[in-house]
Amino acid sequence: MSFTEKLLAVQRSLNSVVCAGLDPDKDKVRARLPGSPAWLACISDVAAIEAYTIWDIGETASRAVFYKLNAGFFRRFGWMGVLALERVIGYIRSRFPDVLILLDYKCEDIGASAANYAEEAVNLGVDAVTVSPYFGIDSVGEFLRRLPAFVLCRTSNPTNEIQNMVMQDGRPLFLHVAEKIVEWRKTYPDCGLVVGATKAEDFAPIIAITGPAPLLIPAFGKKQGGKAEDIIPAVAPAGSKAADRPILCNVSSEQMFNPDGKPPAQAIGEFCGSVNALLPSGFYD
Repeated sequence: MSFTEKLLAVQRSLNSVVCAGLDPDKDKVRARLPGSPAWLACISDVAAIEAYTIWDIGETASRAVFYKLNAGFFRRFGWMGVLALERVIGYIRSRFPDVLILLDYKCEDIGASAANYAEEAVNLGVDAVTVSPYFGIDSVGEFLRRLPAFVLCRTSNPTNEIQNMVMQDGRPLFLHVAEKIVEWRKTYPDCGLVVGATKAEDFAPIIAITGPAPLLIPAFGKKQGGKAEDIIPAVAPAGSKAADRPILCNVSSEQMFNPDGKPPAQAIGEFCGSVNALLPSGFYD
């Protein structure tokens, strides 16, 4: 079964296009862990983020078709953090074997260095990674030869001025990146793209170029400002089906550390419901 077939199968099974982002910030985790101050003082930061992440996975598994693990929140702790990351991946594999795992990674380099970063991702046992396009195909290709990858096209951060640079043809750089992704997909069909939910007006010109390429859409929620009602009509218009263009709507802080204090299960359930309400009838058929 191909990557896209696996993704569509779990989306139909869970009636969901939601990707749960796992960004276990140690300070936010500490603020939410139960227990006495004396007990909490005995728990290391890496043990705390591992425990909280595993708990969050259990809470959100009924709606998450993909878990997006942000490697930086684990790797900051060195080898202990990497071991925690491996255990979290192992937990998902053992408890929810049909759910897919995305390593939010973006570790690019040239030649042999890129190959080794890609091998690390493979050895961690994930289904896909995120990569940056700016080293070109000799870097991105090292990942795509080994596993599916979502290439950054239009990110959600406010200081993304490089992507907005106007090229000689009068178009912004991110549209040229979209064209490169289409070119790479001819060799590597499991190449998707990342487009942040904060720039709704940019989806139409990007999709006009990339067509059926899988879309990972981060930045939904109050923290970054992406709204489902602004994005879903653009990526899943009337009459469209999940198989026409696989989409993943990522929600991270909004479910893991909900600003209104909602537990993860409630937060992700409400988000999934709001997205499904905007999808065309029969979308999952």
